[in-house]
Amino acid sequence: MQNNNSIEALGKEASCQGGVKTKFSGDDELPRLKLRHILGFNGKIVRGLIVHPLGKHLIYAVGRHIVIEEILGPCKGKQEMLAGHLGIISCLAVSADGQFIVSAQVNAQRESRAPVILWDWCTRQKLMERELHKETTIGLDFTCSNRYFISLGGQDDGDLAVWDTTEKRPVALQKAQVHRVRPTDVIRASYVDQSMFVSVGESYGRIWKFDRESNKLTYSELIFGPVTRKPTCAEIADKDNSYPPRIFCGTSSGTVLIFHGESGVLISEVTSPSFPMGVSVLTYTRMLNDNTYCILIGTGEGKVNYYIFRFEMKGHKYNVKMELYSDSHVWQDPQRSTVTSISKLGVGQQFFVGVHQSQMYRFSLVPWSAQLVRTCSNTAVNHAAFARGTDELLVTAEPEKVRVFNLKLMLEIRRYVRIGRECKSLCVRHDGTQIMTGWDGGDVLVLGFERKGLGLQVLYRIDNAHRQAVSCMALTACSDKLVTGGQDFFVSLWRLVDDLDMRGRRLRQGLRVFHFVDQKGPITSLRIAKDDKTCVCSSLDGTAAVYDLITGLRLQMFSWSCSLNSVSFCQTDLQTVTSSSDGNLQWWDMVTGQNIRALMGSSSGGIRSIDTEPIRRQVMATAGDDRLIKIWRIEEGDVIRVGEGHSDSITMIKFGPCGSILLSAAKDGSVCIWDVPLECDVA
Repeated sequence: MQNNNSIEALGKEASCQGGVKTKFSGDDELPRLKLRHILGFNGKIVRGLIVHPLGKHLIYAVGRHIVIEEILGPCKGKQEMLAGHLGIISCLAVSADGQFIVSAQVNAQRESRAPVILWDWCTRQKLMERELHKETTIGLDFTCSNRYFISLGGQDDGDLAVWDTTEKRPVALQKAQVHRVRPTDVIRASYVDQSMFVSVGESYGRIWKFDRESNKLTYSELIFGPVTRKPTCAEIADKDNSYPPRIFCGTSSGTVLIFHGESGVLISEVTSPSFPMGVSVLTYTRMLNDNTYCILIGTGEGKVNYYIFRFEMKGHKYNVKMELYSDSHVWQDPQRSTVTSISKLGVGQQFFVGVHQSQMYRFSLVPWSAQLVRTCSNTAVNHAAFARGTDELLVTAEPEKVRVFNLKLMLEIRRYVRIGRECKSLCVRHDGTQIMTGWDGGDVLVLGFERKGLGLQVLYRIDNAHRQAVSCMALTACSDKLVTGGQDFFVSLWRLVDDLDMRGRRLRQGLRVFHFVDQKGPITSLRIAKDDKTCVCSSLDGTAAVYDLITGLRLQMFSWSCSLNSVSFCQTDLQTVTSSSDGNLQWWDMVTGQNIRALMGSSSGGIRSIDTEPIRRQVMATAGDDRLIKIWRIEEGDVIRVGEGHSDSITMIKFGPCGSILLSAAKDGSVCIWDVPLECDVA
């Protein structure tokens, strides 16, 4: 075991960055945008959905942020964010009394050490940030007191550390396994003994004891015997002061291994045909008597079960029977997504469940029931649009689905699913009754709200609108014309017919009016002028074309040396601004076609999306591969606000129709809603 000096050398202290300023392109400090809400939940983190011990808040991670969300009271749904990580959060834990939160991250750079951050619950402030484990930390857990917590490094690290929250440093460090075995994957602390915890990996595990006087770790090994299994989760069943404690381990093969909590001897291997894809999470609730344990089980195929384990002594061996708890039954996620979190609310009569595909559920034991609380995307958000005139209705385009959100309630209210297809673009009719969607197969589907049910239905479609994916689209002010751009290099103008035919039947269709073929690359973005007479389209061939929607003529063509990713109008429709893959922003004169100026908008990657504030049109927002949101003054060409929050490339950015919020969406599926400061409106 390494001594404290080596631990101190590894535990390099990182400075705590506070305040509301950040650096950008020089020495000037820029104020940050305020993050109002996040539509997201990283369901991939095991035990990443946690109910605070006081029972009033949910704690979970989205990208680089820890989200604290109220689940009770008049402010239900209100969020607070803890921001401090520079990489994607890999694990988190909360102390038994709720005083501390600890979180860790994945580092993008190999061989670098990943920071562990300790947070104070009451002040929401960072208490400690130290770098210890190489590249990533894969496990965190507090002991039963708030004095110590344990961290486990990843495969390239293999270290297990005990941290002191009072001294704010690691006080013990040791390898989690011997070199001949596979890495340890799971750690779990005792509910009543603050010096005991367990670590398990493939056919190997240890029961650890921490000596608080000498700050030393000792261990005894779990005895698997001839059994070859890969544990995926663990629980120490000792909360009711049972003696000896028993260690339950769920495995990838669907069995539950039960070990003696002191000797480490394998007591029993309980098999069940109900878990063909393995046991993914275990949560111990209570004991009915000395030999009967109640445990919630989550599985790889999305099942949640409440089981009783009965121990019966037969000779010198235990016979363990597993049976469903009375008045409960097996529940399964409709998408059969792996259960990754089960967190009890209070004594366990209610609990929250998180699944791999980023859904949250709230369960009750009596009566046994499940309620869908939150649906979030775990795939890239390709496009998003607001209903005209309101900041409350948001529609997103994603692989295989279109989703409608009520941003006032922060809930998904409608969904359209199309298996095997990807929605690339969309826009909303001016009265909010229809959603125009463009798909990777080249067709346009017009969706409407079902009168009965919570889905979206296809009202009509434009087949073969493009030979390849419909990458962008826009509607005129009265929604009577639709302009689409495709990856086949073409732009089309459609007249939307919604009338009655000679027999009095409803006739809905799209009729092509013009077909523009001037650009030589996939169309990336298009905008229609306020007067509905012209539109501008950007392309990966480095050009932006201006078309007359009345005559069907090309009015102007701009050209840049790199691919153009997005386009937007400036204060008036006489100037446009484009963004390119080299990180530049270009201002263009619509009449002469001349480049007015070009500015560096990002020094680390391309700018994927640009949008102009719709009310006063004095500022615009940009975002892209550098994961930053920047608000610019259009006339002056300088940045006045910066927002940091995404952990992946930002695919699109959009001001709300009322100009009070700014929405950004990323490749990882997270959607952030930012407050637009009042001074931005009058910039």
